[in-house]
Amino acid sequence: MKGFGVGDPRGCVPATLPPVDPSDVFDALESAGVAAFYPDFRGWFFGRVVPGLRSGERCIVPAFTDGMLAGVAICKRTAAERKLSTLWVRDVSRNRGISVDLAHEAFAWLGSWQPLFTVPEERIGEFHGLIRAWSFPEAIAHRDLYRSGRVEHVFNGPIVKDAH
Repeated sequence: MKGFGVGDPRGCVPATLPPVDPSDVFDALESAGVAAFYPDFRGWFFGRVVPGLRSGERCIVPAFTDGMLAGVAICKRTAAERKLSTLWVRDVSRNRGISVDLAHEAFAWLGSWQPLFTVPEERIGEFHGLIRAWSFPEAIAHRDLYRSGRVEHVFNGPIVKDAH
């Protein structure tokens, strides 16, 4: 599968690093447990993200450390929504500023420094410092948004129904 992200000829982000294969991104996110927080993660990724990469509506911003995928930001930019859909950094690569760099590139591509961003209740503590640094307004807590009985914290909302 063709790589998208840094180096993508459509200008997703500056061509300073090699592109990333979306299948590698999916595998990394799935093995890190990210998929467990969202129902039908595979369907969303291959049914929405990958086609969106081709249309220019979505972007995967990768980060590499020692030649390995260290993190990604997955973004969505449409007329109705500008969203940082996924921000993930490999455990061994955390506390190195990678998430800050990924978010900066994502926000620049999105054309917004306050895009829509959601965080599951189990991960909100991990994002507290970033959210404060980004000066995001207080989140709205949505119960049952993605998973029954669970809260998703929505920043810079509202959520566009069925726009995942």
